[in-house]
Amino acid sequence: MEKLVSIVLPVYNGEKYLSQAIESVLNQTYQNFELIIVNDCSTDSSEKIILKYSSKDERIVYVENNENLKLPASLNKGFARARGEYYTWTSDDNVYHTDAIEKMVEYLEADSDVGMISCGMNLIDEESTFVNIWEQHRSKSDLLLYNNIGACFLYRASVAKDIGKYRTDLFLVEDYDYWLRLSRKYRIDYCDCILYDYRYHKHSLTLSKKKEVLFALERYQWDNLKLYEASHIPEDELFRFYDYIRRWKYRDKGLQRRGMIIWFALKHKNYISWYIKNR
Repeated sequence: MEKLVSIVLPVYNGEKYLSQAIESVLNQTYQNFELIIVNDCSTDSSEKIILKYSSKDERIVYVENNENLKLPASLNKGFARARGEYYTWTSDDNVYHTDAIEKMVEYLEADSDVGMISCGMNLIDEESTFVNIWEQHRSKSDLLLYNNIGACFLYRASVAKDIGKYRTDLFLVEDYDYWLRLSRKYRIDYCDCILYDYRYHKHSLTLSKKKEVLFALERYQWDNLKLYEASHIPEDELFRFYDYIRRWKYRDKGLQRRGMIIWFALKHKNYISWYIKNR
């Protein structure tokens, strides 16, 4: 018997694309799923759309927040209701390809050592027109040090129960933090297969809060430098990552940048020679 997959769909004023997002789940070739839709106090017609679908399909669970909790708390509330052996979540403006869940389940079923699988995705615009393929610009081994892993993924419920909840104090980088925590204990694999359409539009979190997202990511990476230092990654990889966040954080503050080089070099005796060689 197919294992149950729990899919959480947080919604906040997503009326424009919500039907497409829901139907992309309902149209999956893998049909043993539960779709847990968490309405985070939408003021548009999102609730009406959710009720239309939930009244026709018993696999849809409707959860309504009494106050606007934002994304990480809504995810936690949704997964608290999850009963599946595999977990994932999606957004109210993105779309699964019809075989997405099936292929990701097959991948995890084939290798019990993998805690999470992440797959490729298309970038689309407001009219659902193809724009580009999202690419992992760095090697798979160090991708998470620099950026997120994408929006198409599946992980084991047992892993989720071990890792714990999404951090509500890390709104905008809650997923990045979760994957890093997960990666320190479990293997994450990456598949180049395109299974998802990620929509870029002016009202998405990615664009509407672009500056806030970048600031939150920068702050999170800097605050977690000590974790990377203690994670026994190769010295060259640590130095490349430190140089990346140093240039990012202090890109307009030359004096502070030089001070940070000295600070880091006092901790890592091989950094100066690496810096001179790679500058």
